[in-house]
Formats: sequence, structure tokens, C-alpha cells
Amino acid sequence: MAGIRFARLGLLAFFGAASCLTLEAGDLRSVSVATDRTIELYLVDGHIIHYGLRGDWDGRGNTVFYDPLDTAAAETPSRYAITSADDPEFARAVVPSRVDRKSRVIDVNSTSREPKFIFGHWIYLTLPKALKSGKTYTLALDNVAGNVQTYRLVMDPLRHRSASIRVNQVGFAEVSPKYAYLSLWMGTGGGADFSPFYGKPFTIRRFADGAEVFRGTIAPRMDAAVQEMGDGVGNLTRAPLWQCDFSALSTPGEYVVSIDGLGCSYPFEIGNDVVREPFWYGMKGLFLQRGGIVRELEPGRIYPRGHHGDDVPWLYLPEVTKIEISSEQDLKNGKPLRGCYGFYHDAGDWDSYPSHSAVPLALMLLYSLAPDCFADGDVGNRYKLSQSDPRWIDEGNNGVPDILDEAGWLPASLRRLRKALIDAGYSDGGVPSYVGRDAITWTGSYGQGMLPSWEDRRAWAVNRVCGEATMRYAAMAAWYAHCLNTLHQRNHRQGPHPQAREWIE
Repeated sequence: MAGIRFARLGLLAFFGAASCLTLEAGDLRSVSVATDRTIELYLVDGHIIHYGLRGDWDGRGNTVFYDPLDTAAAETPSRYAITSADDPEFARAVVPSRVDRKSRVIDVNSTSREPKFIFGHWIYLTLPKALKSGKTYTLALDNVAGNVQTYRLVMDPLRHRSASIRVNQVGFAEVSPKYAYLSLWMGTGGGADFSPFYGKPFTIRRFADGAEVFRGTIAPRMDAAVQEMGDGVGNLTRAPLWQCDFSALSTPGEYVVSIDGLGCSYPFEIGNDVVREPFWYGMKGLFLQRGGIVRELEPGRIYPRGHHGDDVPWLYLPEVTKIEISSEQDLKNGKPLRGCYGFYHDAGDWDSYPSHSAVPLALMLLYSLAPDCFADGDVGNRYKLSQSDPRWIDEGNNGVPDILDEAGWLPASLRRLRKALIDAGYSDGGVPSYVGRDAITWTGSYGQGMLPSWEDRRAWAVNRVCGEATMRYAAMAAWYAHCLNTLHQRNHRQGPHPQAREWIE
């Protein structure tokens, strides 16, 4: 939503006047050039302020700004007119020759109340004449969008982002193959036709100043009918695919792909450290999925610990072999355990499965392939064992590459649990198939909702040890010992790492 209308309705929502506020029409979010004869409009039906902590996950606590698009009006060519003061071809208003649409869900409200979903709509205006780079156009919308009636479109090949130019946003290593792609599926309009661009030039330009650093030609890559998978739908884009090969460019920097008549791509980087940022986010995401500790989100903000063995009972269930427990009845013969905490949360739940071993195994493989690329302090995660503990455990300053700190989290959790089972006489060294519980609905003085992990005080289930989970643990432990030995040797130390033997005993 936009402007005064949004502010007024936001005030109503603040005072709780309504949980669903209905407006007049879908709002225009963006305008892009799809082809030199096609303009893409993106409109949305509204947005949702979600319930947040302790809210009900069926949407009762949501505030919904609902703004449904009149799709019949949006698909009517006469509702649009394009003019230009500097392109004589558009001196008189030009009406689209056809209008196409694709729509999909962009947010979910509820399974039991309206609106169940919020839709986004992409409208494609096909013009009888081509747009030209360097020209400015005015698009008039006759009551299609609720927030604007006109839009000024500047065809700047260096700054106007085209919906059709795709390039890897992670970036490219200096010596890697480098491609950008032209492709767009337009819903009822099918795949966009870029055959007029065959053999035409594309340029790579510095994002900062627009200077051209590379020039190549556009070439076909894959026809829409090519079967990438056995589902009979053609390639996965459902549209013809064209490519811009700039593999010969290796100079580090930030660039855009620019095509005359279309515009440019999002900026991207070339450099040998381009994966550093996505690596950081991925590692931070894994860290925040850890259970049983106080995690530092950022300086001054924490994620409280949940399901630590000092806070909730951990019970071993030697007769339960199924993957999950279904009720409190499954816990009636549980045997107490001590000294247990850790593991990873699973999606929206708190439980841990043998399949979680894929996380440390992938991290150990990554380290083993390129140990020189990882160092202590790459991520800098900090945690402590309890809120009252004054000491932070700083994984960014412990002499171990942060990737190995994360790789060791799940094996260490299993090792603690394995020791607790042995000490209690419940096991001779096996590892359980399942640890934890599903998330829980909650009813209390604040209403009804979903409990955060640190307020869940139910008993924690540890199912019977099994061969598969034990073999996975053995593989993780042995490989982690190997990674520690690799680190030890890289630090020019003799013999095995001091902690390596602990992992293979």
C-alpha cells in the first residue's frame, strides 16, 4: 500500500479496529521491461503483518491489508496507454495489442479464514511498437492499481533493471565460466521471444560508473521444448533460454549486464571471495538452529536456551522404535537421563533425526576439500550454556576454524547423549534414532498460540538406540577426528590433534 491511504489504515490496525482491512485495488509495486515490445507490471493483493512470537499459526493474530486486484480489468488492453515526449512513435497514445498475466501466492494468511492467501500478479503489456533505449515513456493505468494512475519509465540500459536478464547474484570466481541468461515465462503469454536479439551485442559495465569492460553477442542456449526432467513440461523455465557468455572477463569488480532495448541486470561481483557472504549467512543460520544454549543473535540480543537437561526432563524410551512419539503415553515408562543438551531444531519443530547428520558431513567435506580457505573468526558465533553464566564461548577466537566448530556441534551433542546412556546403564554405546518433540500449541493468559522453544517445559524424548543412527555417528566422529588432525598438521604440529582420540574411542 502507499501514501495517505496506507497511513490511515495502519492507524486503524494499530488500534485493533480490524484484522482484515479491505481496500479498492491491487497496488503497483514495480514496472520492468520484459522485451523491447513488452512491459511487465507487478501488482500485489496486499500484505500481512504476521502474529509473531506466541501467535497462533492459523492466522488469528494476523493483521491483513487485503487489496485484491481486479484481474478482468488488469487484462483489458484499453485500460493502458503509453506515450512519450521524446520518442515520435509514441507521441500519440499507444494501446497494448495484448495483455497477459501470471499470478502466484506470495504470502499465506490462514487455512480457515479469508483471505487464505495473498497473491502477486505479473501483467505483461505487449506493444505494437518497440521501446527505445534512452527514451522516456509515461504509462497510464485506468483504475488498474490502487496506488498510482501513471508511471514514468526511463529506458536507461545502465540503470533500468530488466525482468528478463538473469545473472548469478552470488557472483563468479575470476577463472570460472560466466553466463547471464535471457528468459521469461509470461503466464498466459507463454515464453518470451528473444529471437530478434540473436547475434546482437550485450555489454558488461562497471556498476559504479557505467564504463564498458566487455562486449559479446547473444546466442541461443536451450529451446523451451527441451526436456530437462521427465515431467513433459519442457525446460524448467518453460521458455526459450538465451545466453550471454562473458567467461573471458576475469577482472575483479562489481558489474551489470546491459542490453540495448531491455535494460540491465542486478549488479553482481567477480572475485575469488564472492562466496564469503553467502557462506556467512548459511553458517549463521545453522548456528541459530542449535538447541540447548543461549545464542548471541547480535551484540546485546540473545536467543534463550531451550530444552536443556537442567530445565526439562530427558527420558530414554527403550521400547519406542518409531521415528517420532505421538503422545504423552509414549513417555510413561521413560528412564531419566542427565547431562544432555544440544542438537539442531528441525524446521518449525524442536526434534532431531538421524538425517541431520547431513549437516556436519557436508561441512566436513567442504573443509577437507579446501582447508586453506577456512579460518577461525570467519563467522564469529558466540554462545553460553546458561543465561546466568558470565562467560561467552567465542567460536571466533578459539583456534579452530568456525566451519569445524559448526561441524562438531551435532557429533558433540550425540557424544554427550551417548555417554549419558552408557553411564546410566541403558546402552553399550549405541546412538538413538530420535531426540526431542514436535512444536506445541499453547493456551494461557495471553491467549492461544505457539510456544517458543525456551518456554516449552515438556519432557524430552530419547528413542531407542538404532544401528543406522549409530553408524552415522561413527562416520561423523571419525571424520571430525580426521579434520582435527588436518588442522593440527596445518599448524605445523607433530602427531595427532590432542582431541582426535576422544572422537574415535
